[in-house]
Amino acid sequence: MNGIRLLSLDPGVTTGWVTAEAIPGKLPVDVPLSKRTVAECDKGYVRLLGWGLYSNLADRDTILTYLSGPLREPDVVVFEEYRVRPDKALQHIGSTVPTIEEIGRIKLWCFERDIVYVAQTAGQAKHRWPSERIRLHFPELAMYPSSTKIYADILNKHQVDALRHLLTYLEVTQGCEFWAPGLQPI
Repeated sequence: MNGIRLLSLDPGVTTGWVTAEAIPGKLPVDVPLSKRTVAECDKGYVRLLGWGLYSNLADRDTILTYLSGPLREPDVVVFEEYRVRPDKALQHIGSTVPTIEEIGRIKLWCFERDIVYVAQTAGQAKHRWPSERIRLHFPELAMYPSSTKIYADILNKHQVDALRHLLTYLEVTQGCEFWAPGLQPI
């Protein structure tokens, strides 16, 4: 694993985002292991840099500008893809399907900046990173996976889903194996 900056998104009418860096090697002694924002894997460690939500174009542009500035543009963008399933098709009659529109904007943003993007299904991430597993690796990270409310220091369900996709990318694409002390990798 090379050091990479990641932006992960759970797109929708309200889009959750998480940004992190994956760093090869051992965690430096002078960097405290925060059980809230750092998890180790066999190839290095991942450090969460920030998370948030946006729900309209102005918010999205502000967030993406922020990510391009102080936090540096990501090397990779990971997002949850969306497909209209037969059981949901009737809900989309007459709709512009805002989630798919947002995915198009994300792809365009990446294309304009020559940033690699990776789409994953919801099932891929939820299967590999259920909430219990996230809590095991980030035991001090407060999250409300069933809530859509916004808390300054607590991840809601959209942000948790973005985190699932980020961790899935690191395992599947970068080959990182995460484990907790005393437990074998899955």
